[in-house]
Amino acid sequence: MAAKHKRHFKRYRKASDFAVKLNNKYYRARLTDYSIDGLGLIIEDPPEIAEGDIIEVALEEPAIKAAEEVVWLSKAPAGLRIGLRNVGHLKGFLKDFGIADMLLGLKGSKKTGILSVENDGVERKVYFRGGDMVFSSSNHKNDSLADLLLRTGKISSGQFNDLRAQMERTALKEGALLIKLGYCRPKDLVPLVRQQIEEIILGLFALEGGRFMFREDRLPMDEIVVLKLPAVDLIYSGIKRFHGLREVSDGLSYPEGLPVVSPDLPDMYRGVSLDGAGRKIIACIDGNNTIDEIVSITKLDRSEVVGTMQALINIGMVELAGVRDPEEDPGERKPTKEKSRSAEETELISSIADMHGRYDVLGYYGVLGVRPHAPVSEIKSAYHKAAKMYHPDIHFSLDDDTIKGQLSDIFSYIYAAYTTLSDPEKRREYDESLAVKPARLTTGAEKARLRFVEGMIALKKGRYPDAEIFFGQATYFDGSVADYHYYYGLAMFKQKKSKPAGKAISRALRLEPSNAEFLAELGFVFMDLGLPVRAQGLFEKALKIAPANERAAEGAAAIRKM
Repeated sequence: MAAKHKRHFKRYRKASDFAVKLNNKYYRARLTDYSIDGLGLIIEDPPEIAEGDIIEVALEEPAIKAAEEVVWLSKAPAGLRIGLRNVGHLKGFLKDFGIADMLLGLKGSKKTGILSVENDGVERKVYFRGGDMVFSSSNHKNDSLADLLLRTGKISSGQFNDLRAQMERTALKEGALLIKLGYCRPKDLVPLVRQQIEEIILGLFALEGGRFMFREDRLPMDEIVVLKLPAVDLIYSGIKRFHGLREVSDGLSYPEGLPVVSPDLPDMYRGVSLDGAGRKIIACIDGNNTIDEIVSITKLDRSEVVGTMQALINIGMVELAGVRDPEEDPGERKPTKEKSRSAEETELISSIADMHGRYDVLGYYGVLGVRPHAPVSEIKSAYHKAAKMYHPDIHFSLDDDTIKGQLSDIFSYIYAAYTTLSDPEKRREYDESLAVKPARLTTGAEKARLRFVEGMIALKKGRYPDAEIFFGQATYFDGSVADYHYYYGLAMFKQKKSKPAGKAISRALRLEPSNAEFLAELGFVFMDLGLPVRAQGLFEKALKIAPANERAAEGAAAIRKM
C-alpha cells in the first residue's frame, strides 16, 4: 500500500445515495464507507476524473460537507469506484464517529495539532505532538484544578470557595494560587495537572453529541505544559468507564466471531494498564472460547466481560476472527502471499520483534528474568531457558532474514548476560555500571505489566517454561505486585519445581497475607514437598478467609485422606 493511501482512521460501513457536483453538474453517487479523513463511493456515469481531482461532497447522513481529493479509482459494474481523502481540517459530529477511533487515528497518523470538541457550549481541547497526546484544556468550570481537589477530598468546600474568590481578585494562575495558599505543594502540582488533563480526556467518552475539529498546526508551547500521556491506556479506561455495559457488536454473537489476541499485541499493548478483568479475559482468549465461555471461566458478569472486550477491541489488543472489515478499497488491497503464517508462527515472530526492541533496555538481569542477587545456579538455569526461546538454530524454519537477524542480536545479548553475570569479577563491574547509569535500566511498571500479560498467554497455552521467564521478568521490573510473584511460582510449580515455587508464592503472600488463592496454592506446594502439617494449616487459613475456595477445600480433603 502506498504511504499516502494508508488509512489510520477506522472506516464505517454506510450505504447512502446522494449527488456530487463535478464541473458544475450533479451526478448520482452512492456512499460505501466513510472515515474521519476520507470516503469511499461509487459514481454513476461520471465525466473524466483523475487522481488528484477535488470533489465537493455534501452528505446529510453522516453529516459530512468537505472538499475531497481523489486518491484512487477503479471501474465497477455500478459505475466508477472512487477513494477520497479530506484536504481540509478533519471535522464532523460525534454521532457519526467514535472518540476512541478518533484518538487512535490521530496517534497512528502521528499528527501535530489541536482537537477541539464542542458540546452544549463546553469546549474541550486535546493537544497532539507527533501523534502523542501531550495536553488538554476545558472551559467547563468543573474541569478546573480546584474542582479536582475538591472531588478527591484534598481541599474542603470552604477552601474551595476561598480559592474561587481569590481567583477573581488576582491575576495568578490557578496552580500558582494553589501553592501560594498552601493547598498544594510545588512537587505535587505536575502530578495534579496530569490528573486534570487525563480526566478532561476521559470525559470525552461520556459525550454522545456535539461536533469536533482537528486543526493540524504547531502547538502554542508558551501556553501549555507538555506531558506525554498514555493514549491507549486512557482510551481503554474511557471506554470501560462510560461504555462498559454496552454490547460490543453483533459479531460477538456469531460462531465465527470469536475473540483472538491481535498478532500486533506487543506493539499495541505498550502503555496500557489492564485492570483485573482485562487480565483475566486476555488470559482466556485463545481463538476457541466464546464470550459466554469466557464469562463462565472468569466468573465475571457478562456485562463486565462485554464492556472489557469492547475496550480491548478498540485499542487493538483483540480482534474478532471471522468478522470481516468493510470492503477494502482497491488501492489498499494487500497482495496474496504464497504461504500464510500459522497463528503460532505469527505470535512467535511478534514476540521476537518485541524482545528485539527492548532487550538492551531490560539489561542483563532483565533479559534473563532473574533478580540482581540471584545465585549463579539460577542464572545458569535462566540462560538455558532463554536460549531455548531465542537461539537462532532453534528457529531454522523461519525464512525471514530480518527475524533471523533479530534472533542473532537477542541471543548475542543473552549470552553476554550469562558470561558476565556468571563471572564474579565481571558481575561486580556490571553492577557498578548500573549504579552509575541507573536511568538506562529503569524498572518500570509498564514493562512489568507487558511481561505479565505475555506470561498469562503462555500459561494459558501450557508453555510453562516461557511463562516462567515472562513472570520472572515481571517480578524483576516491579516486585510490588503480588500477582507477579504468585504466577511466577505457579508456572514453576507446573514444572514440578516445588521449592522455588514455594519461595515465589511466599513472596506474594507477604504482599497480600489474606489472599486465599495464594494460601491454597502454597498448601499444595508444601504437600508436594512432604510437609502435610504446614499444608493443612494453609488450607484451613484459606477456608477461614474464603469458605467457598474450591482449591483450599480440595487440599483439605486430600490431607484428611492421608
